[in-house]
Amino acid sequence: MVTGGLDYRMKIWDFTTMNRNLKPFKDFKPFDGHPVRTLSFNPSGTHFLCCCGNNQAKIYNAEGVRKKTTIRGDMYLLDMANTKGHVASINDGQWHPKENHLFLTGSQDGTIR
Repeated sequence: MVTGGLDYRMKIWDFTTMNRNLKPFKDFKPFDGHPVRTLSFNPSGTHFLCCCGNNQAKIYNAEGVRKKTTIRGDMYLLDMANTKGHVASINDGQWHPKENHLFLTGSQDGTIR
């Protein structure tokens, strides 16, 4: 299980190996200074998507190792169709329900990528 919140921290819990201390398996800040808004596992459960209050999302494997970071958009372009990334904070992100390698994110810049 993965949890995150307004304290900027993301915690990965492994209940099968947890001892009496009740500590998470891994505890870290994915984006320093940005709260965790959305965490979503892919359909196979091997990777999860982390969206914080900035313009980039990160993909981690189940052990909490970062595998990929989305690109930033060019904030100086007026037409958002000409940039590949978000230029404002990401509000939400979800995996495709059947495809393990596809996800989308929605941002305050008015785009879905």
